Amino acid sequence: GSTVTVLANAFTKSGYTFPGFNPAADGTGASRAAGSTFEMPAADVTLYAQWEMISEPTPGSIRIDKTVTGNRSSSTYIFTYDIEPYYSENFNGFDFITDQQVTTEYPIVVTASESTPGYSGQLESGMYLVTERDPSPYNITARSSSDSEYVLNGDRGIIVYVSDDSQTVVNFTNRYNVSTPSTDYEMSITKEADSAEVNVGDLITYTIIVTNTGEGTLTNIAVKDEMVGLDEVIATLGVGASQTFTATYLTTEEGLLENTATATDNQAPTVTDEALVFVNEGPVLGVPGLTISKTVVAEPDQVFNPGDTVQFKILVTNTGTEKLENILVEDVLAGFLQSIPSLDPGQSHEFTVSVTIDENFVQDSFTNIATATNSKTGMLQDTAIVAVEEEEVVVVEEEEPPLAIPDTGGSSSVFAYGAGAMLSLLGLLKKKRR
Repeated sequence: GSTVTVLANAFTKSGYTFPGFNPAADGTGASRAAGSTFEMPAADVTLYAQWEMISEPTPGSIRIDKTVTGNRSSSTYIFTYDIEPYYSENFNGFDFITDQQVTTEYPIVVTASESTPGYSGQLESGMYLVTERDPSPYNITARSSSDSEYVLNGDRGIIVYVSDDSQTVVNFTNRYNVSTPSTDYEMSITKEADSAEVNVGDLITYTIIVTNTGEGTLTNIAVKDEMVGLDEVIATLGVGASQTFTATYLTTEEGLLENTATATDNQAPTVTDEALVFVNEGPVLGVPGLTISKTVVAEPDQVFNPGDTVQFKILVTNTGTEKLENILVEDVLAGFLQSIPSLDPGQSHEFTVSVTIDENFVQDSFTNIATATNSKTGMLQDTAIVAVEEEEVVVVEEEEPPLAIPDTGGSSSVFAYGAGAMLSLLGLLKKKRR
């Protein structure tokens, strides 16, 4: 429960600023700046340094961009660079450039990749030598893409001038290509139909098999067959392995049906295969069609109350020109599930279902859904919305009986008036909402 003070960060990170500490490594906790205080809880607290990359051009600094054009490394490979003041030779020997002041410990070590630049941080104006440490014997080029002058130094260094009013940008380009043993990447694709001859209206099932016939593992193989709507990707296919796909196609016209499947990969050559099926003239096909309608059985503008039972009418109609069979009708809220064995074109089938509103229902409406499902039409649905209103009830509250009126010798008319007033209190009505 004691108060603690956050100490200053004794470390620096080239190309980054330090905004403060955080109890969460990902920076999602409450930020703690150096010098700030907080109440120490019972358990230990770990604070993580938070670093923010300098993304805006900083005058008086060097930014290193890395470009990878060969296969020496990937775009995420980290390269290391040394930045140090540059000394020139004159008649006095090796002297430091006159307008450069040594204020930090050199060399400054900076890392960069193709995806992340490197930053030197603030420098005094003057000449600097930037050298890439990577010892691989590949040819690199270095250039300054800013307005400052630069001179190449050896096979992986560059001398640039840094001024205090602009940022100097240096680009190192890796042009080295490593010769690698050649790997034979090959694959095959086969496509077959379940029948060589069918009639119009028949369903054809195609089997497509992609096989790795080469010497290396294949990745991200795109398998497509536009006619049947096949569009799949094989993430990985090892040597000798195969993957099988099946797809169907409903024939609609006679003649020779040609269908082609293709497999494409960035390593192996693209392969295709074709399946031929002859389609004979068959019976004229009908067009399947189905609708479902759901309505509330009620008077116009009728409002229901909690505890009421609501009836619904479900009407299923064959709107196509083909007889439909095994139509499954369902109303989950009503607990209703029934199948229509068959339904001729233009024919309808009606059901009546009911739902009882819960006594404790407090919303102003509810929605009920009915569905009709058939293998040729898929699932269709319709909804009905029921308005619900809390019921008003009249509650009669009885008062306690009046006290006996003593005989004071007064007139009977006065007594009758007083008794009538007392009785009227007994008929006091109050309206309450349930």
